[in-house]
Amino acid sequence: MKVALVCPQAPLGIPYGALYVAAVLEKNGFEVAVFNEDAGDESFPGEIIASRPDVVGYSLNTQAYARAVEFAGKVKKALPSAVIIAGGVHSTAMPREVIDTLFCDYVV
Repeated sequence: MKVALVCPQAPLGIPYGALYVAAVLEKNGFEVAVFNEDAGDESFPGEIIASRPDVVGYSLNTQAYARAVEFAGKVKKALPSAVIIAGGVHSTAMPREVIDTLFCDYVV
């Protein structure tokens, strides 16, 4: 199973949380790609879509949430059968908003 872990506009540059999740998934036999967006990178949704993941996991913080909403619809439209999971600080603080606006199946 292919998993894409997505970090929209990661403010610290290194998405440690997503990397920890990736390590556990890889150890358990999943094929994982981590996407760490640079601010303003318009090719970003295309890179995720091109990887053809079965599962897309978003690591969300409030600062980058609006950007995530911008491209999440494109990802879901291109990959309608992919399971979409949102996690991170913003997902924890605002789970209803995330489930309603990010085209996701689960919030953790």
